[in-house]
Amino acid sequence: MLPNGGATTGVTDFNGDGRTDLADFLLFVNAFGGTDARFDLDGDGTVGLSDFLIFANAFGKN
Repeated sequence: MLPNGGATTGVTDFNGDGRTDLADFLLFVNAFGGTDARFDLDGDGTVGLSDFLIFANAFGKN
């Protein structure tokens, strides 16, 4: 479950610059396969494919 009732705005802006962009993608890729809660967008305990799909949906939108 995503915070804000499923909205990804801000949730995927890992570096806090106000956008979900390449810099955030590089941070996400580094966390992929791990358990860092900041990147576990679906809350299942691991950073995996479903988290990537959530991230990809938000990419470039905020």
